[in-house]
Amino acid sequence: MSQKQPDSYHSLIADLSLDSSEESASDLTVLTHLANVVAGVTADIARQLEVIYPFFVYREASYHAYHRIVIYAHPSSDEQDVPFVGFVSRRRTQLDPEIVQQVSDIDRILVMELAAHGNLLNYSSMQLHDGNWFNLVQFARPDGQEAVPATKTHQHAAYELAPRYYRWIRLHHGLIPRGDPANGLQLHSTKYYTFHASTPRPDIRVHHYQQDLVMQP
Repeated sequence: MSQKQPDSYHSLIADLSLDSSEESASDLTVLTHLANVVAGVTADIARQLEVIYPFFVYREASYHAYHRIVIYAHPSSDEQDVPFVGFVSRRRTQLDPEIVQQVSDIDRILVMELAAHGNLLNYSSMQLHDGNWFNLVQFARPDGQEAVPATKTHQHAAYELAPRYYRWIRLHHGLIPRGDPANGLQLHSTKYYTFHASTPRPDIRVHHYQQDLVMQP
């Protein structure tokens, strides 16, 4: 597993703006940084004699406000391809404190519920200084991506809370070849959600890349 964390990632994150909803390449750069950090944590855990899952790691650094990593399981093979979902969002400018608290509460519940799904490897969340988040979820198998939306907690977050909390979301689906970010992250598709104050139903657009968008380290 690669533990490379180039300074260029830190600079990009420090200067990152989420004003645009069409920045897939920049998103992939940050997701690659998250994957590298997770790879280092996973490698450290593998060297320990006894590990209790889920394993939580909390980090703070000057270029972001907060980074939480939850390791649910170790890959069964260091050579297996690892599917991932990357979540990038812009929250609304004016938010009721109640909805902020509800989103925080449901996040804590979801993190623990995900431990019941055997095909989840890890869940990494990085909060920027402006309060917006990057999330990266890695799966042991491609069909693992279908299990998360099926939970009642996730459905409540997606259909009840998200329209009141977010301006937009972009959801990236891709693959980490052989599970090592040093091989580059491959982006297969992106789903764009745009929310409106007048309706709980977002506009949804899906983009499939004719050729995988690849971020090389």
